Amino acid sequence: MKIELSKTEFRDLLDLLYIADWVLTAHHDEDEPDNERYLALLQKVYGLAEREGFGALVERSSDGTRLFPTAELEEHSEASSRIDAFTDSSFWDELMYRLAERDAANQAGGWDQLRAMSAEERAKIEEPIEERYVKEFTEHGLDNIAVVERFDRGNGTSVSTSD
Repeated sequence: MKIELSKTEFRDLLDLLYIADWVLTAHHDEDEPDNERYLALLQKVYGLAEREGFGALVERSSDGTRLFPTAELEEHSEASSRIDAFTDSSFWDELMYRLAERDAANQAGGWDQLRAMSAEERAKIEEPIEERYVKEFTEHGLDNIAVVERFDRGNGTSVSTSD
């Protein structure tokens, strides 16, 4: 198979592959067997980058066996700003959904009761909670978030703190 790309398209492909590489390896071990075929393809394209005049975007490992994105690609490209936007949006979405689900489970009488509900019943409980969190996070960000720890006093009563 042969694919013809303009210089601009090839540069965009490098951004796309950097994003894919980040998704595969940012929070996981790079050496996971499931990633091998994708990372091998990435190495092939990074090798072409050197040959096609984009060598400033990739660099070789000290032993010369692997190619990696340079700081120029990692920090100063369209890909990095897209990753940052995705990460920020994902953070707030996940925080809101997980807190809302936790609160809905408490309101429903526990996780088993929440899971036993129909989608409609569950939505009636979760949606107002989600809306409350969206409003809170939009207005205050993390300013009002605290971890509350409960310590046993030794006499069966708990002490709560957010310090």
